[in-house]
Amino acid sequence: CIAALCRAFDLPFYFVCKPVPRWLRQNPAGNYARALALGAELVPLKPDDYRRCIADPEWRADLLKDVAGVSEVAWVPQGAA
Repeated sequence: CIAALCRAFDLPFYFVCKPVPRWLRQNPAGNYARALALGAELVPLKPDDYRRCIADPEWRADLLKDVAGVSEVAWVPQGAA
C-alpha cells in the first residue's frame, strides 16, 4: 500500500477523499485502517470539492500545497496504485 511505501521512505501521505462514513471513522477496517496505522493523514473533501480536485490539476496542486505545507507534491489518482 502507498502508506507503507511513504512510511518506509519517511514521506508524509495525505489521502484526499470524499467524506468517510461515520461508521468507518469509528471502526476503521481494511486498507483504511492499515493506512491510518501507517500514518496516513485523511483530507476529506465535500463531494463538489473532491470532483474539482480530480478534474482541475491547478486547483488540486494549490490544495495539496496548502494541506502538505510543501511546494512539491505527487498525485496518485484513485485506483492507480
